[in-house]
Amino acid sequence: MATEEITNQEATVKSRCSSCWGQGIRQGSDGTQGFICRYCRGLGYVEIKYIPFERLIRVEGVQEVLGRFDSFSTVGEVDKVTYTEYFEQGKIPRISEEKRGLNKAMGEAGDDQ
Repeated sequence: MATEEITNQEATVKSRCSSCWGQGIRQGSDGTQGFICRYCRGLGYVEIKYIPFERLIRVEGVQEVLGRFDSFSTVGEVDKVTYTEYFEQGKIPRISEEKRGLNKAMGEAGDDQ
């Protein structure tokens, strides 16, 4: 299999400071003085660095994808798809409603919608 090239080029975006709402200052209690915002340092914005998403990155060795968020939950039925279906076709298994399964296992009323 050919090596998949993923660009790890970091990008930056300016986002309005959520502390001072883009004003760059915080107003004092008497309203006559302003103080430099400690989060944006008076700029009114903060820079957010991130790596843009291009596509999924292949994980070697995985054969199936389960419809739950971790490997510890074992209650209830679990939907699953092959890794090929997931990676190449974008098929995502239905997420298990494990709380409902736990309620049923314990004999409690669950939401059966």
